[in-house]
Amino acid sequence: MRYKIDYKQTALDDIISVTDYLGERSVTGMYSIMKDIREKIDFLSTSPRIGTVVEKRPKFRRTMAWNGGYKIYYQVDEKAKTVWIVRVLHSSRFDAYI
Repeated sequence: MRYKIDYKQTALDDIISVTDYLGERSVTGMYSIMKDIREKIDFLSTSPRIGTVVEKRPKFRRTMAWNGGYKIYYQVDEKAKTVWIVRVLHSSRFDAYI
């Protein structure tokens, strides 16, 4: 069964920030990283439990993209069969940001 993917505003804001930041440095690199982030998010539609539970926030899960360079935080709504993307952060940012 496929889950619907939906985004919280915080995740959309994160994606814009990541795109802007990377685009200033390397457009090619930005496309590569954003493609990997998108593929990881798409994969959650068929495997929503693949991520690890965030220790101090058990309602959230985390999966990694771009060789661990970015963390994708999400919640799974079993009733609505929806994966909510909550944050997309560089791996140097702490879990406290979710």
